[in-house]
Amino acid sequence: LLRYWNSQDSYHDNLLFKAILIFGFIALHRLGELVDSNNPAEAHYNRSHRILLSSIYYNDPNHPSFLSYHLPYHKGDPNSAGCPGYISDKPDWKDCNPLPIIMAYLTSRIRLPTSPPLFMTSACNVPTHKWFMQRLQAYLHSNIGSKSLRGGGATDLALRGTPAKTIQFMGRW
Repeated sequence: LLRYWNSQDSYHDNLLFKAILIFGFIALHRLGELVDSNNPAEAHYNRSHRILLSSIYYNDPNHPSFLSYHLPYHKGDPNSAGCPGYISDKPDWKDCNPLPIIMAYLTSRIRLPTSPPLFMTSACNVPTHKWFMQRLQAYLHSNIGSKSLRGGGATDLALRGTPAKTIQFMGRW
């Protein structure tokens, strides 16, 4: 996966896959908050829950230190008000710094026809669970599940000394 991660391939769908990895692992998102269901009837329901391209904010387009966005819905949101999300620059992560990859994805994304969802394939479709999992399992082992990103991200934060309350807040637990 690290070899894939460090590839300079800027093909839109590869950047999209990396962006979803980042949002799932670093921002502790459930995969269902980032992609559509494989069932078209459920995908229609998800439309109001998608992160919108228009909600993205970054402090400096040339050298951002953070990116923020609005998550319109999550399972633990009793008022359906949504919540903000943040991804910060991690220069000490060297080749795995998330912001340059997110910025490359956003540069590619804004070239697609205007459409509200943040995550769109090169065919202008919202990626599905199957679309993402096929790519994830192609680079890792086939027994990797969709909950691995969020759980792995929380574990990584804990190993780095992040307080449990902060992890719970970030993960909306």
